[in-house]
Amino acid sequence: MFRVERTAGPFLYGEYFEVFEENENDFNIEIGAFGFTNEDNAGNPYPSAREHFSAEECSSAQELVQQYFSNPRAVMDKWEGAPHARFLGGVRFRPDWIIRSH
Repeated sequence: MFRVERTAGPFLYGEYFEVFEENENDFNIEIGAFGFTNEDNAGNPYPSAREHFSAEECSSAQELVQQYFSNPRAVMDKWEGAPHARFLGGVRFRPDWIIRSH
């Protein structure tokens, strides 16, 4: 899980996953479901468990998430006990990672 702090409204939580290359050491990040206002809802498949966003908010959220993960330290702190693990810097977003409001 990762957390985005906003100036207005509750924190937003999202899921991320390491996607390892064939050598099993190098990996990129894939963003899963995002927009949970309650950390305990992680993994909840129902859209009502996540906040819905306008097109502009979706774009801003994607940019913020990419900026967060552009700092390798945000990812590598978790892997400091695995000396061969290496974050390659890629961030991909799963389909429907964020819910657009209509």
